[in-house]
Amino acid sequence: MRHLPFLLALCLGLAAPSRAPAEHTAPDWLALEYRIIDDPQAVMAQLERLPPGGAEQAVMISLLKASALASLERYPELLPVVETGLRQAQVLKRPDLEVRLLTFRAESQTLGGDQAGAEATLKQASALLIGTQDGRAMADLEMQYGRHFELQNRLAEAMQHYSSAYDRYAQLERKDLMGAVQSSIGSIYDRMGESAKAIEAYERTLALQAGSNRLNRAITLYNLGVSYRDLQRYDRAEASLREARGLSRELGDTVGVAYADYQLGYLLIARDGRRAREALPLLMAALPVFQESKNLPMSFLVQLGLARAHALLGDKKALEHLAEADKSRAGLSEERDLNFLHRASEIHAALGDAGKAYATLAQAWELNEKLQKTSNRKLTEEIQARFEVDRREKENQLLRAEQALQQALQQAQWDQQASERWLWGLALSLALFLLAGGALFLRAQMRQKRLFADLALRDELTGAHNRRAILEYAQRRFDEAAQGGGQLCLALLDLDHFKSINDRYGHEGGDAVLKAFAELALAALRESDWLGRFGGEEWLLVMPGAGAEQAEKVFARLRERLQAAQLLAQAPEFRLAFSMGIAELKPGDRQLKPVLARADAALYAAKRAGRDRYVRAGKGQ
Repeated sequence: MRHLPFLLALCLGLAAPSRAPAEHTAPDWLALEYRIIDDPQAVMAQLERLPPGGAEQAVMISLLKASALASLERYPELLPVVETGLRQAQVLKRPDLEVRLLTFRAESQTLGGDQAGAEATLKQASALLIGTQDGRAMADLEMQYGRHFELQNRLAEAMQHYSSAYDRYAQLERKDLMGAVQSSIGSIYDRMGESAKAIEAYERTLALQAGSNRLNRAITLYNLGVSYRDLQRYDRAEASLREARGLSRELGDTVGVAYADYQLGYLLIARDGRRAREALPLLMAALPVFQESKNLPMSFLVQLGLARAHALLGDKKALEHLAEADKSRAGLSEERDLNFLHRASEIHAALGDAGKAYATLAQAWELNEKLQKTSNRKLTEEIQARFEVDRREKENQLLRAEQALQQALQQAQWDQQASERWLWGLALSLALFLLAGGALFLRAQMRQKRLFADLALRDELTGAHNRRAILEYAQRRFDEAAQGGGQLCLALLDLDHFKSINDRYGHEGGDAVLKAFAELALAALRESDWLGRFGGEEWLLVMPGAGAEQAEKVFARLRERLQAAQLLAQAPEFRLAFSMGIAELKPGDRQLKPVLARADAALYAAKRAGRDRYVRAGKGQ
């Protein structure tokens, strides 16, 4: 996705050949590299016109062609160029150039859904780097590792590699490449739901992209538009996306235009579901471009978008696009599978098929539970591994200290007077060493406690955020909105007559209802919205960048889905209702607590008015 800025075209260090062929002067390879970020089509045409040269010129042409094709995401054309360049680099015995070419191959494999192949290619490149230690190649490889992990939703690993790449490019004083990494870091924040931080990163990227830099500027503007859309700042989002689209048209970048078309179509639906008919031509224009460029993740997303648009129009064509999206998700991450199941449930519900909607939602809940367990297991294994490393290191340090002490005792037998002085010094050093070792051990214990504390941020029963996590998120979003003058809406939800559910169907039935409610509610929210179990059957909803109107729409959407869903297998006729109190951030609010208190008062008013309704703080409903 362009949301992960595909800027590897920037990420190659081009050294001029050691000598020019006798018949003509070698081109200025570095100048051509810089020109790719402004007009890759023109560079491709110039490379085609170059007269034949020696082996070094041939490999440089292959490398630059690969860079331009990757910029334009023309992956079917890219692979043959990469393979030709690899053979040329091997003949020249230039492992540094092999590494750069292999990163392009890995990029194509990642987008084509061949994650195992991409990892094998990256390992091959890493092995070649051992013998070269080329700083530029190392930075490029770090960048590609980051993008590979980001597509698999392994965000912590992706951020680690991006940070390393940024530091290496800073050492090389390459602001253009630093901007590329900064944009990638912005996309990580977007994936984490931190749209405000993502916007800051993209604004810094634009500042680094001064001068003739249209391609990278178009990509950054695209990412900026996506972040503004997530914050529901739709006018800013549309302006950024249209500017990105215009720059892509200037460059003849059909893939860039397709990205903008997809997001503009998505924006129309997000802004007002009744504009789904306007979104269809934009999505239909984008689809064949991504299919031709073998971009599997984007083909998947566009098919889902088309399914959603048709479903909003009540058109059964939605099921055809849903089936195509189902095919496209093969080879993508399990997080994509979860996204598919959520969307599929929405589409079946919109088409009036409550049975399929509920069955799909049940699959989504099972997968979400599996992903949560996997995540916890990986984190636990990491903690255990770190503990073992720390323990073994302490054992090795103590063994070395013991060996040093034995040597000192032998020396003491040879010269008692000298050894006494030496042993006193050693004893002091050993004491200091053991104190330091104790401090290291305590720090390791503290790190482990912090890591284990992170495991306690999810509600064990429902998998939703627990009270601690949702309050921390609410506080963070409150601080951002209060300082930046943004919107924030909080809502407290309470399941109606929940005690009677436990009384009638037992605690097992009550647990099933809580799980189903969490799953349905999460599917009704934006990515930046968080829902957490506040206590018992009470929930807190945090909606950054939103007002009470959006919360009211969430109430209506969730209420409709609950009415359509079969929540208890032993009681198909059972239907769940809930009450909701809504409160918005006001200009005079200085603390989170008063906003929560207003939401709580509104919830109480909703229950007092008969339940199965919402009340907006300050307005009876």
